[in-house]
Amino acid sequence: MAASIQIKNVNWWHERLIEYMIANPQMTLGQIAKHFNVSQSWLSIVKNSDVFIDLWRIRSKDHAQAVTADIKTKAYALAELALDGALENVQQKVEFGTLTLSESLEVLDVTMKRFGYGEQKPGSAAPQVNINLGLISPQQLAEARKKMRGEAVPLEAMPLELEASKEDSSES
Repeated sequence: MAASIQIKNVNWWHERLIEYMIANPQMTLGQIAKHFNVSQSWLSIVKNSDVFIDLWRIRSKDHAQAVTADIKTKAYALAELALDGALENVQQKVEFGTLTLSESLEVLDVTMKRFGYGEQKPGSAAPQVNINLGLISPQQLAEARKKMRGEAVPLEAMPLELEASKEDSSES
């Protein structure tokens, strides 16, 4: 932004502007300018200045981390409450002798599946990852695929090592 007008330092007003922009992401530049009683062009200069952008990145990153941490904390608390409730329910049924074998097996089955054990549904397996290190040419790959499918591969397409090993084995 060297050719444009820049602010040199950020101050308390810029901090408030950032807070307002984070709290009101739906607001347009014109609405923000009206709220702060400044011109839209001045707000644009401030907003596009390097020092403001640097501060904006730091503050928005901090905000996102705080929001994410809060959500994770609540999700863990919710999961813990649900587990406690399920455990208490099963314990009561065991104490009163009302837990049936099918209920017991269902709880076991669901629990083990959540831990990654048990049957996997078709298509739920981890995706296959192929890493091409460039050790063979595309032509060699196509020929290898033909060979795997049982299709005829021309003799001249065979790698030299294989041709040499065939000659060695025919001489013996």
